[in-house]
Amino acid sequence: MRALLALMSFASLAHADSDDMVGRAIVLDRGQLEGQLTLALNARTARYGEPTSISPDAWFGATSELTVGITHSARSVDEIDADRPLCVNGCSADHSFAIDARYRVHRLLAPRMRLVLRDTDPWKPAVTVGALARWHHGRFAITSDPYLRVGLANTDRGNRAAINIPVWFAVQPTCKWMAALRLGYDSSLAVARDGYRAPVALIAGVHPIAPLEIFVELGYRSLIGPQHEYRERVVMITAGWRQLVRP
Repeated sequence: MRALLALMSFASLAHADSDDMVGRAIVLDRGQLEGQLTLALNARTARYGEPTSISPDAWFGATSELTVGITHSARSVDEIDADRPLCVNGCSADHSFAIDARYRVHRLLAPRMRLVLRDTDPWKPAVTVGALARWHHGRFAITSDPYLRVGLANTDRGNRAAINIPVWFAVQPTCKWMAALRLGYDSSLAVARDGYRAPVALIAGVHPIAPLEIFVELGYRSLIGPQHEYRERVVMITAGWRQLVRP
């Protein structure tokens, strides 16, 4: 997908309420808390459920413009993976902790920075710089969260600079459920031309009661592109909620 999607025009032509899963603001209101818990498992037939992990994420609206968070899941850094820190079965590494901050410059555009610990053996800290952006019209939305990741140590041991450009095409037919297609481009800069991955995922979401939301995602790490592998797939089930904790 073209990086131009990250620089699209943003216009919300309809008010987004608490039931609007595709058009709501991309930063939290002041005093609002959002939490998510993701169960991720490898869906490859020969190794089904290995690995399986549980990952918590939390964000808080520090001001009406600034949202800060602490995250662990692959979903929170736009990756398709089941090998996370809180391992249930068969994980190979202890990694993926991030401090996340995004600042609203428009209701549907927020520059974003993360300080990420990708692994501890060896130590792989990194920083990401990008922006969360959305175009929204009625029941439809296109969202992107492109970022550049720069390794801060052990760059010669798998912590090289990389770019990630995910794009979600979403539709919400009713106030209770939505569906989305996720495409993208993910690559180390050193092999950006012929070594990239192109993840693909199908996502279904339901909003049964306020403030609960549940998402189910079937994702392929690289379904198309030079490193395509249709057998490498992951299922992620996420339960999330938003609550105003401070007026």
